[in-house]
Amino acid sequence: MAVVENAPHPLDVRVGVLIRTRRKEIRLSQEALAKACGVSFQQIQKYEAGTNRISFSRLVEIARALHVPCAWFFEGVEEAEPDPKGARVMAEFFRSAEGQAIAQAATRLQPGVRRALADLARSLAQAPQAA
Repeated sequence: MAVVENAPHPLDVRVGVLIRTRRKEIRLSQEALAKACGVSFQQIQKYEAGTNRISFSRLVEIARALHVPCAWFFEGVEEAEPDPKGARVMAEFFRSAEGQAIAQAATRLQPGVRRALADLARSLAQAPQAA
């Protein structure tokens, strides 16, 4: 996976993925979310891609429109990858269709199941790759 030097900050991408995942989960269009927050749907697209940073006041509006507490966006940040190169690789992954699908599905899992899935993913990542 190519690493892009000017890629959005991984935490901005992470918040964007959470917004997109929750928006789709509650079947809210980008247009409807934009209207609820007083921005254009193009702005929502940029937020979801992580290319535009979100101010705290806008994040509060988005959280209200998505029916989640603001703190929801910060859960798990302490465990985020501190390595900038690793973080950029993670950001690229979460921008991919597969990464988005995995993140969206994982939000519907119970915490214990998510831990088991994370353990499985770590095991698979360490297994020898078939040629």
